[in-house]
Amino acid sequence: MRVIFFLIFFCSLLFSKTVQMNIVADNFKADEKRGESIFFGHVKITKESDVITSKKVIVKFDKENKPISYEAIEDVNFSITLKEELIRGSCQKLTYDPVSKIYTLSKNVDVIELPSNRKLKANYVKIDTILGRISVTGSKNKPIKFIFNVEEKE
Repeated sequence: MRVIFFLIFFCSLLFSKTVQMNIVADNFKADEKRGESIFFGHVKITKESDVITSKKVIVKFDKENKPISYEAIEDVNFSITLKEELIRGSCQKLTYDPVSKIYTLSKNVDVIELPSNRKLKANYVKIDTILGRISVTGSKNKPIKFIFNVEEKE
């Protein structure tokens, strides 16, 4: 029985990955009833190679005190690694879901994808870091703008 327990324990260690997320801010307050922590001032979040800065970050927790969402609000700047690309930019609101590993960017989104230097302006962008997919939504009043270079043969 002990052998089975240790085998299951070590297998779970092999397939689980804990990622450290660091948040640095000028001010902090917590509301246990609402299950959220609010960081404000000059806020900087670092998770592996991803970096997000903003004026305010709200972290929401479930009943077991596990984070279920991170929401950066106001003057958000970000640098997100997606497979072999680096996505940098700014927006007014960024949400990260640690379970699905999806970033959602909204309101005046400006993105530059490196090393290709493709640029994107939109109102809503969803980045799925697991599947390596980006989906973009525009509107009639704010269409999507996609800017890239094309090499032409003479």
